[in-house]
This record gives sequence, C-alpha cells and structure tokens, in this order.
Amino acid sequence: MVKIPKGIQINVVMAIILMVYFLLLNVVKESGYIADIFQVTKIFSIIFMIIGLVLIERAYKKDDSSITIMAIEFLIIAAHSLSAEYVVQRYDVLFEQYILISSYVFAIYYVLKSIFAYTRARKKEMESYSDIPELVKKEKPVVKTATKKNAKKSEDETSEEKNDKNDKNLETEQAENNKAEDNKKDNKKGKNDSKVQKDIKNKDNSKNKNNRNDSNEKNHENHKNSKDLKAQVHIKNKNDSKVQENIKNKKSSKAKENTKIKSHPKNKEDIKNKENKSNKENVEDKNNESKNSNKKKKDMKKDKNKNDEK
Repeated sequence: MVKIPKGIQINVVMAIILMVYFLLLNVVKESGYIADIFQVTKIFSIIFMIIGLVLIERAYKKDDSSITIMAIEFLIIAAHSLSAEYVVQRYDVLFEQYILISSYVFAIYYVLKSIFAYTRARKKEMESYSDIPELVKKEKPVVKTATKKNAKKSEDETSEEKNDKNDKNLETEQAENNKAEDNKKDNKKGKNDSKVQKDIKNKDNSKNKNNRNDSNEKNHENHKNSKDLKAQVHIKNKNDSKVQENIKNKKSSKAKENTKIKSHPKNKEDIKNKENKSNKENVEDKNNESKNSNKKKKDMKKDKNKNDEK
C-alpha cells in the first residue's frame, strides 16, 4: 500500500468541502426555497472567516506554516462568498455562472497544490534512501591555467592537496577517538576514586564510633571504680573510728580503775601489775594500729594500680 502524504489528504478534503458548498448554493438558488441567496453567502462568509481566524491563532502558537496557508485559504473563500452579490450586480453575471467558474478555479488550485505536495514528498523519500549527500563533500573549485605545462603541475598539486586533506581528516578523527577514550577512562577512574573515598569515610566513621563507645565504656568503668574506692575508704574510716573509740573507752575505764585502786594503799602491788599490763596492751594496740595502717596503704596502692591498668 502506497502512503498518501498528509498534505494531499488535506487538499482533497478542502476541495470536496468547497465543491459541496458551491453545489448547495446552486441547488438552493434553483429550488427557490430562499428568496435572497446572498444572505446565505453572507452567513457562510462569516463562518469561513471565524474558521480562518481560529487557524491563524493555532498556527501562531504551534509555529506551523501549513496551518497558516490553510487559514489564508479560508479567509479567501470568505471574501469570495462575501463579494458574490457585488460581482453579480456590477458585471451583470448570472449567479450560477459565477459559482461554476469559482468552483473550477478552486478545483484547479487544489489539484496543482496536491501535485506540488506529492512531488515534494517523493523527492524527500528518494533523498532519504540515497547515501550520495553523505558521501559527496563540497570542495572549492580548482583554478586551472591555460598552458599545458602548468596543467600537469596543477593536477599534481590538487592530488597532493587532496592527500593532505585526507591525512588531516584521518589525524583529526584519530585525535577525537583518543580524546573520547581518555574521557571514558577518566570518568571510570573518577567513579572508582569516589567509591574508594566513600569506603574510607565510612570506615573512618565506624572507627570513630567504636572509639567513642570504648571511651564511654572506660569512663563508665572508671566512674564505677571511683565510687567503689570511695565506699571502701568510707567503710575503712568508719572501722578506724570505731577502733579508736574502743581504745578511748578502754583507756577511760582503766583510768577509772586506777583511780579506785590508788585510793586503797593496800593494793599498790596490784596497781603496778595492772599498769604493766596496761602498758603492754598499749604497746600491742599501737603495733596493731601500725599494722592496720600499713595494710590500708597497701590496699590503696593495689586499687590505684588496678585502676591505672584499666
């Protein structure tokens, strides 16, 4: 099936519409249903004028030349139908003859227009099938001298120039291909570098998060250890205070006993023995206190060393 161009189809439709329009005018005139046929032509002229104005606005928006031509055609038809009364009365022409001649004129116009559109579309098809425009390149004409000696020289020069041009074209093509390959490589490298940088950043962020978590855990442990040390020291201080109170109580009770014994002279020997015993007990208490203090110091050092190791 041969494809009919769109322009030819539009021209055929327009010609059919005009032929039907002129035929209706003749039928109405001959039948005598309407007394004044020029009122009908005026109504149709208004309709064609409105269609032409709408098409002009559409052509302006779409920037289409074919629509502008169609709009101009509708405006010409409107002017033709509006001027029918003037032409018939001015030149004493029958209305039927005027309509017949105008139908022939418009039919010939649309036939010529469709032929032109067909030849133009056919030419474009043939050009699309052929590869000649791509192969042929425009070159400047070579000026040849009139002498025979210079003719050979000019031919040699033209062949050399052609070879030089071909070499230059090949060099430019190779350079463009090399540039394209280099650009592709650079793009690939850039993508790989960006991926590596992203991986490094992610690793650094994960390391920083881990370090932060470790530091927080260490601080938490140190805080706990400090609390434990404070509690231990508080307990030891309480124990020391209790021991000191016991010693004071013992001393006070001994002093009271001594005062009671001294009041009785018979018990001097007992007093001396008790004093000796008390002195021994004091010495033992002092030794115990020194031992306890040394133990405390050793325990404190051990706790500090453990905290430092953590």
